[in-house]
Amino acid sequence: MHRATLLVLALVALPGLAQARADCAKPQPGDLLRHCSFAGAALGAVNFAGSDVRDVDFRGAELSAADFHGALADRANFSGAHLAKAGLGGRFDGALFRDADLSGADGSGGAFRRADFARATMPGVNFSGADLQEAVLERAVAQGGIFRKANLAGLSGRLADLSRGDFSRAIMARVNLLQARLDDAVLLQANLAGAYLDKASLARANLQGAYLYETSLVEADAPDIKLARAQVLRPVLFDALLTGASDAPAWVLRGLRQGRYAPDALASAIRQGLTDLRGADLRRIDLRGAALSGLDFSYADLSDANLAGADLSRSNLFMTSLARTNLVGANLVDVELSGARVGGAIMEDYLRKASEYWTAAGEPHWVPTTPRDRPAAAATGVESPQAAGEPAAAPAQPESSGEPAATPAQPESSGEAPSGSGENPSLAVPSEEAAASGASGAAGTDAAGAGTPPTADGPSNAAPANQ
Repeated sequence: MHRATLLVLALVALPGLAQARADCAKPQPGDLLRHCSFAGAALGAVNFAGSDVRDVDFRGAELSAADFHGALADRANFSGAHLAKAGLGGRFDGALFRDADLSGADGSGGAFRRADFARATMPGVNFSGADLQEAVLERAVAQGGIFRKANLAGLSGRLADLSRGDFSRAIMARVNLLQARLDDAVLLQANLAGAYLDKASLARANLQGAYLYETSLVEADAPDIKLARAQVLRPVLFDALLTGASDAPAWVLRGLRQGRYAPDALASAIRQGLTDLRGADLRRIDLRGAALSGLDFSYADLSDANLAGADLSRSNLFMTSLARTNLVGANLVDVELSGARVGGAIMEDYLRKASEYWTAAGEPHWVPTTPRDRPAAAATGVESPQAAGEPAAAPAQPESSGEPAATPAQPESSGEAPSGSGENPSLAVPSEEAAASGASGAAGTDAAGAGTPPTADGPSNAAPANQ
């Protein structure tokens, strides 16, 4: 009985023993070759399909067009090997490909968990659907690589060149691509949750529909980036600016002013809560219907922008360029427009005569823009109020909030227009107190520090003193 058992065990073990004795010089598909070493060997297009080459040394070997589909190559060492156009559809978990040449190699569907491709050259490599979790691609060159639907979670690709790569629908959660090149890369619907892309180059990258939850892009260079339909949730793209902090990083302001971010990327950030846009280049930005109340656009360039129907109430547009900007239907209540350039802006008819509108100590003021009205505006600082029988004798209003008399009404007031002016009733309607008392009663009490108050004979030629 004992001898019979041993005989059965020996017969069962024979196939394994036969594989262990496979000729390393003439490997065949399905061979067990773990005892072999192919370091520096010129093997060419050898067929290792289905073979077991775990822990085997292939350093510096010539393996161009070799076939490893279905092979077990965990922890195998391919450092410096030539694997151009090789078939790598097997399992290579923990394998080493440092400094290897994988140009045009096909690793689609393969498993490369924790594999090391540091400094590897692999332009045009195909890793579609491959498992590259926690793999290392630091300083690797994979221009035009295909990573569609691949799992790259936790991958480290610092300083890697992944330009023109296709990462459509790839899982890139927590990837570390510090200073990596992703110019012209396609990341359609890619999952970049928690991804670290600081100082990366993303020129013209397509991230439409991408998931950017807590994605870090500090100091990333992303001109002409596409973010349509992207889910930008709590990004570190603009860091402290997202909270409206006054101590925003200098790189953010510098990047905005230099136009390093594409209009749709900026629009996305603004809609997410970016509030400080001083000096930003926002030409051609599309913010139709956006909630922009209280934002600071001072010195910004909004030329050719579309702000139709946007809520700009209480926003700061001081010295902002609004050339050819679409403001139809926009809410401009309490907007600071002092010094703004509105040439060619598309707006409601009742706003066409306005070039400067600002709030001083809570009191709104309006200055007309037409050439024939400018002399009066320069002399009075406000549009001529209705005065009994004397429409030209408008008292100047001190900017100090302490002036109790003749306070001009809010622009949205529905009171009557100045007599004979022909202006829209919403423009610079004087308060009921000023209309009742007339110009002769406008002297009032001196505003603190404002100098001699205006008289019924009209103001002096000097503009009101600023407080």
